[in-house]
Amino acid sequence: MGFTGVEIIALILSVIVLLKLILLTIKPDLLFGLSKKWFSNVKLFQGAIVVVSAIILYFLLQTLSIVQIFAVSLFTAALYALLLAPYAQKLMKLFKPKTIVKDNWLAFVVWVGLSLWVLIELFM
Repeated sequence: MGFTGVEIIALILSVIVLLKLILLTIKPDLLFGLSKKWFSNVKLFQGAIVVVSAIILYFLLQTLSIVQIFAVSLFTAALYALLLAPYAQKLMKLFKPKTIVKDNWLAFVVWVGLSLWVLIELFM
């Protein structure tokens, strides 16, 4: 039984989600310890995420259009909003409105690029 790129991505995500939920239930301190290590070097973490995202996007584009991928991104964003809703007030205190663009310039560049790509696909 061979898996497509999209199926492999879904398999990896399913395993990661289940492992995280099990760790959160059984050993939350271990999961938080691992998270602290991941986030200890923000630049390295962001670079790794950009590379992983590019690889995932490459495989998704073998089967889906950028428009379809973007639509699924909205669904995913809604699920993350559900997850973070109980912490909304605390999270809002972490943001600094005057520096949010500067602090998140890489994410802004990626989102602008992807948004423009979708608009071009839809209207050109």
